[in-house]
Amino acid sequence: MIKQTFKDLISWPLTYYCILYLVLVFMIVSMVFYTGDLVQPRNPLFWLISFLMFILSINWLLKGFVYVLCSSWYDLWILRRKVQARQARIGVAYEPMVSVIIPAHNEEIGLVATLKTVVASTYNNMEVIVINDGSSDGTEQEMRGFLQKYNLANNNKPAILVRYRYQQNAGKGAALNTGISMAHGEIIVTFDADCAVHKDCVKQLVTSFVDPAVMAVSGNIRIGNMSSILGVVQSLEYAFGFFLKKAEALFGTVFVIGGACAAYRREVFVKIGEFDKRFLTEDMEMSFRIQQAGMCVVYAPRAVVHTEGPSTLRGLIKQRIRWKRGRIETIVRYTSETFSKQSKNKLFFWLAVPLVYLDDFVMVLSVLFTLLLYFYSVEIVNYSFLYALMAMTSFIYLLIFLGDNHYRNIKSIIIVPLVYFLAHLSTVIEVYALMTAYWTVITKRKVEWQKGQRRGVTFGMRYTIKEYDQGVTLLDFLRKKNVTDRTDGITEN
Repeated sequence: MIKQTFKDLISWPLTYYCILYLVLVFMIVSMVFYTGDLVQPRNPLFWLISFLMFILSINWLLKGFVYVLCSSWYDLWILRRKVQARQARIGVAYEPMVSVIIPAHNEEIGLVATLKTVVASTYNNMEVIVINDGSSDGTEQEMRGFLQKYNLANNNKPAILVRYRYQQNAGKGAALNTGISMAHGEIIVTFDADCAVHKDCVKQLVTSFVDPAVMAVSGNIRIGNMSSILGVVQSLEYAFGFFLKKAEALFGTVFVIGGACAAYRREVFVKIGEFDKRFLTEDMEMSFRIQQAGMCVVYAPRAVVHTEGPSTLRGLIKQRIRWKRGRIETIVRYTSETFSKQSKNKLFFWLAVPLVYLDDFVMVLSVLFTLLLYFYSVEIVNYSFLYALMAMTSFIYLLIFLGDNHYRNIKSIIIVPLVYFLAHLSTVIEVYALMTAYWTVITKRKVEWQKGQRRGVTFGMRYTIKEYDQGVTLLDFLRKKNVTDRTDGITEN
């Protein structure tokens, strides 16, 4: 019992916050009472390391500030496009048929919970297609049980039809393609089987297609299991990444339309083909193909899903290795487009893609120089440059938190001064995953999709929109919405 209590204590985010605040207080107090010469420190390498860190930080900080400033204008830009599109459709309601595809492989724990959030959608003109990609656990039994209850509760006439098919294991891309072939909808939406989908998510995705120029929409993915420090770190990553996606959409350089929450017009697959099942990150490859075709991609920040991030360090590292390897494969596949005069999206292939290599190079070097900076700062008791980096990082995250209702709370504000420290864990994991991914390419080692232990989308998750702001858990929310009474439809084999 004592051992378990200790493990719970060290995994509790508040424990880490207290430790990091003590470190921050020590850094401030030590400088206040230090009587040495801070202008001309004993070790001249301090200023050299500081200068090099500043040079390395310019790329990230400049990109961060520019994207943050541009992201603030995105809502106005997308609103203007929607108003113009609606004016062109005066008197005509836009409620196209939507096909939601959920590929599942060994998702017995979270699949039914995900389905319950999907059928609770406020958008009813849709069908849900679940593709069981050769699961070896109890996914089949869970789905059969869900379908039977749904059938009985709705007298075989559910408001939202759910269709189900089992196929031999062929990978996520193949499962998505099977779903597309079964779909009747004009809009194709994809969700992962470990997500909790907000009730207005599908409606928000569809709203973006009011503009006929829009071909694909990226939704807003958030981490649901934040009861551990790994969950908090992942949440910070997602918050920063999806806030910057506003600027990417503004510039037309959306790098990846995350498969956990994505929407496409059916004609996208007619014109450029379905998902390429050869790629580890089929959603990124599809995103590159869409950019190659010069199609318009936007971001729907209010189309929210909560996903279950890896709950262990080992699981997180494996996930990031797969992501990095998939990104390398995709960029190599589209090397001919980089700096090509025939490219239909020059800003994407001339700027966004090449910057990835620069970001990787800077990230690897930053680990070494950050360690040296800490070492020399402690030696001469001069944390001025670290304070500057902390202040700039905290300022960027403060803008992000204040601009999003989800993060505009006391818990997020408490984290702001500590973001710089928490980012170190993320950086180390990313660098290790990056180096490992490149090594697997060099050694031609195969990287497979390896899922960690699932605890379900309700584990450690709290919604934060409308009812969720009151701290209602997903399970309670589903009970309030009586989703358990809306079981479902058609089975296909």
